[in-house]
Amino acid sequence: MKVARMTMRYDHQPTLIKYDMVSSPDLKGFNGSYRITDHGDGTHTVDLEVELTASVPKFVTDRMMKGSLEKQAAQLQSSAGSAEIRLAPIIH
Repeated sequence: MKVARMTMRYDHQPTLIKYDMVSSPDLKGFNGSYRITDHGDGTHTVDLEVELTASVPKFVTDRMMKGSLEKQAAQLQSSAGSAEIRLAPIIH
């Protein structure tokens, strides 16, 4: 799998982390967010949304994003304990 190089900008609030690609020699665009919902009973939901724009066929980016999202979900799950992890990829 190819490694994409990029410079990112992050903005965070108590329940939302947004990220945007500032520049990249490999991608046209990459941005998304993590939204954390507290259910008030000791459980939380983390929603991940990603938008990727690249100069390669969609099936290539779909495959790259699937692996990346699964890895991110596993890392979040191990850090989050009982939180439910949902993936909502938006790939262009």
